[in-house]
Amino acid sequence: MRIVSHRLGRQHRPVVERVTRIADEAGRLAARHARSSLGRVELAVTTTKGIPDLICAAHERIFGTSDWDAWHEQGVAGCTTIRPGGSLVVINAEANRGCLDEADMTVIHELVHAAQVNRRGMWELVARGLAHNYGIEPMSDREVWAANLRRDRDEREAAAAERLHRQLAKAVA
Repeated sequence: MRIVSHRLGRQHRPVVERVTRIADEAGRLAARHARSSLGRVELAVTTTKGIPDLICAAHERIFGTSDWDAWHEQGVAGCTTIRPGGSLVVINAEANRGCLDEADMTVIHELVHAAQVNRRGMWELVARGLAHNYGIEPMSDREVWAANLRRDRDEREAAAAERLHRQLAKAVA
Protein backbone atom coordinates (compact mmCIF):
# COMPACT_ATOMS: atom_id res chain seq x y z
CA MET A 1 0.00 0.00 0.00
CA ARG A 2 1.41 3.34 -1.04
CA ILE A 3 0.60 6.31 1.24
CA VAL A 4 0.78 9.88 -0.05
CA SER A 5 -0.16 13.27 1.33
CA HIS A 6 -1.61 16.08 -0.75
CA ARG A 7 -2.22 19.78 0.03
CA LEU A 8 -1.61 19.42 3.76
CA GLY A 9 -0.31 21.82 6.36
CA ARG A 10 1.40 21.23 9.70
CA GLN A 11 -1.96 21.13 11.47
CA HIS A 12 -2.77 17.91 9.59
CA ARG A 13 0.41 16.11 10.63
CA PRO A 14 -1.27 14.08 13.44
CA VAL A 15 -3.78 12.62 10.97
CA VAL A 16 -1.06 11.73 8.45
CA GLU A 17 1.01 10.11 11.20
CA ARG A 18 -1.98 8.14 12.47
CA VAL A 19 -2.99 6.94 9.00
CA THR A 20 0.60 5.91 8.28
CA ARG A 21 0.81 4.07 11.59
CA ILE A 22 -2.45 2.11 11.20
CA ALA A 23 -2.57 1.55 7.43
CA ASP A 24 -1.09 -1.96 7.27
CA GLU A 25 -3.08 -3.36 10.19
CA ALA A 26 -6.26 -1.60 9.03
CA GLY A 27 -5.70 -3.17 5.63
CA ARG A 28 -5.42 -6.64 7.14
CA LEU A 29 -8.60 -6.15 9.18
CA ALA A 30 -10.50 -4.72 6.20
CA ALA A 31 -9.42 -7.51 3.86
CA ARG A 32 -10.40 -10.16 6.40
CA HIS A 33 -13.78 -8.49 6.98
CA ALA A 34 -14.48 -8.20 3.24
CA ARG A 35 -13.05 -11.67 2.50
CA SER A 36 -11.00 -10.20 -0.32
CA SER A 37 -7.46 -8.95 -0.71
CA LEU A 38 -6.88 -5.22 -1.03
CA GLY A 39 -5.07 -5.38 -4.33
CA ARG A 40 -3.03 -2.35 -5.36
CA VAL A 41 -4.13 0.52 -3.12
CA GLU A 42 -2.92 4.08 -3.04
CA LEU A 43 -3.97 5.72 0.22
CA ALA A 44 -3.94 9.52 0.09
CA VAL A 45 -4.45 11.96 2.95
CA THR A 46 -5.61 15.39 1.85
CA THR A 47 -7.92 18.30 2.63
CA THR A 48 -11.54 18.70 1.57
CA LYS A 49 -10.41 20.78 -1.40
CA GLY A 50 -7.81 18.19 -2.36
CA ILE A 51 -10.30 15.33 -2.72
CA PRO A 52 -11.57 16.30 -6.20
CA ASP A 53 -7.98 16.86 -7.39
CA LEU A 54 -7.01 13.28 -6.56
CA ILE A 55 -10.19 11.60 -7.76
CA CYS A 56 -10.35 13.56 -11.01
CA ALA A 57 -6.68 12.83 -11.76
CA ALA A 58 -7.33 9.09 -11.31
CA HIS A 59 -10.45 9.16 -13.46
CA GLU A 60 -8.82 11.22 -16.20
CA ARG A 61 -6.13 8.54 -16.52
CA ILE A 62 -8.87 5.92 -17.02
CA PHE A 63 -11.62 7.75 -18.92
CA GLY A 64 -9.86 10.79 -20.36
CA THR A 65 -12.39 12.97 -18.54
CA SER A 66 -13.70 13.77 -15.07
CA ASP A 67 -16.10 16.14 -13.34
CA TRP A 68 -14.58 18.19 -10.52
CA ASP A 69 -17.99 19.47 -9.38
CA ALA A 70 -19.32 15.92 -8.96
CA TRP A 71 -16.56 15.13 -6.48
CA HIS A 72 -16.59 18.37 -4.51
CA GLU A 73 -18.32 17.29 -1.30
CA GLN A 74 -18.05 19.24 1.92
CA GLY A 75 -17.42 17.32 5.12
CA VAL A 76 -16.83 13.86 3.67
CA ALA A 77 -14.43 11.92 5.91
CA GLY A 78 -13.13 9.66 3.16
CA CYS A 79 -13.90 8.10 -0.18
CA THR A 80 -12.70 5.29 -2.40
CA THR A 81 -12.62 5.04 -6.18
CA ILE A 82 -10.79 3.20 -8.89
CA ARG A 83 -7.48 4.15 -10.42
CA PRO A 84 -5.48 2.45 -13.16
CA GLY A 85 -4.62 -1.01 -11.88
CA GLY A 86 -6.25 -0.69 -8.48
CA SER A 87 -8.06 1.58 -6.08
CA LEU A 88 -7.57 5.01 -4.57
CA VAL A 89 -8.54 5.60 -0.94
CA VAL A 90 -8.73 9.26 0.06
CA ILE A 91 -8.84 10.30 3.72
CA ASN A 92 -9.91 13.86 4.55
CA ALA A 93 -7.46 15.16 7.16
CA GLU A 94 -9.76 18.07 8.04
CA ALA A 95 -12.77 15.85 8.77
CA ASN A 96 -10.66 13.42 10.83
CA ARG A 97 -8.58 15.98 12.73
CA GLY A 98 -8.75 15.81 16.51
CA CYS A 99 -10.39 12.39 16.85
CA LEU A 100 -8.23 9.35 16.27
CA ASP A 101 -11.15 6.93 16.71
CA GLU A 102 -12.94 8.64 13.82
CA ALA A 103 -9.80 8.47 11.68
CA ASP A 104 -9.40 4.77 12.47
CA MET A 105 -13.02 4.05 11.54
CA THR A 106 -12.71 6.05 8.33
CA VAL A 107 -9.55 4.23 7.24
CA ILE A 108 -11.07 0.80 7.93
CA HIS A 109 -14.33 1.75 6.17
CA GLU A 110 -12.55 2.98 3.06
CA LEU A 111 -10.14 0.04 2.95
CA VAL A 112 -13.13 -2.31 2.99
CA HIS A 113 -14.30 -0.48 -0.14
CA ALA A 114 -10.85 -1.05 -1.66
CA ALA A 115 -11.17 -4.78 -0.91
CA GLN A 116 -14.63 -4.77 -2.49
CA VAL A 117 -13.24 -3.16 -5.64
CA ASN A 118 -10.62 -5.93 -5.78
CA ARG A 119 -13.25 -8.69 -5.92
CA ARG A 120 -13.52 -10.51 -9.24
CA GLY A 121 -15.19 -8.26 -11.83
CA MET A 122 -15.88 -5.37 -9.45
CA TRP A 123 -13.26 -2.95 -10.82
CA GLU A 124 -14.89 -3.31 -14.22
CA LEU A 125 -18.40 -2.81 -12.78
CA VAL A 126 -17.30 0.36 -10.98
CA ALA A 127 -15.63 1.59 -14.17
CA ARG A 128 -18.83 0.90 -16.11
CA GLY A 129 -20.87 2.90 -13.59
CA LEU A 130 -18.45 5.81 -13.75
CA ALA A 131 -18.43 5.71 -17.55
CA HIS A 132 -22.23 5.95 -17.40
CA ASN A 133 -22.06 8.88 -14.96
CA TYR A 134 -19.58 10.69 -17.21
CA GLY A 135 -21.84 10.15 -20.23
CA ILE A 136 -19.31 7.93 -22.00
CA GLU A 137 -21.23 4.65 -22.09
CA PRO A 138 -24.91 4.52 -21.09
CA MET A 139 -26.32 1.80 -18.85
CA SER A 140 -29.85 0.46 -18.94
CA ASP A 141 -32.26 1.31 -16.13
CA ARG A 142 -31.95 -2.26 -14.91
CA GLU A 143 -28.14 -2.02 -14.81
CA VAL A 144 -28.34 1.28 -12.89
CA TRP A 145 -30.79 -0.27 -10.42
CA ALA A 146 -28.48 -3.28 -9.88
CA ALA A 147 -25.45 -0.99 -9.45
CA ASN A 148 -27.29 1.07 -6.84
CA LEU A 149 -28.30 -2.07 -4.92
CA ARG A 150 -24.70 -3.27 -4.99
CA ARG A 151 -23.43 0.12 -3.79
CA ASP A 152 -25.92 0.10 -0.88
CA ARG A 153 -24.88 -3.46 0.07
CA ASP A 154 -21.20 -2.52 -0.10
CA GLU A 155 -21.80 0.57 2.03
CA ARG A 156 -23.51 -1.51 4.73
CA GLU A 157 -20.61 -3.97 4.70
CA ALA A 158 -18.06 -1.16 5.09
CA ALA A 159 -20.08 0.52 7.85
CA ALA A 160 -20.22 -2.77 9.76
CA ALA A 161 -16.42 -2.99 9.63
CA GLU A 162 -16.05 0.32 11.49
CA ARG A 163 -16.55 -1.57 14.77
CA LEU A 164 -13.06 -3.03 14.22
CA HIS A 165 -11.51 0.33 15.16
CA ARG A 166 -11.09 -0.79 18.79
CA GLN A 167 -9.23 -3.92 17.70
CA LEU A 168 -7.10 -1.73 15.41
CA ALA A 169 -6.26 0.69 18.22
CA LYS A 170 -5.11 -2.19 20.45
CA ALA A 171 -3.03 -3.72 17.68
CA VAL A 172 -1.09 -0.52 16.94
CA ALA A 173 -0.82 0.74 20.52
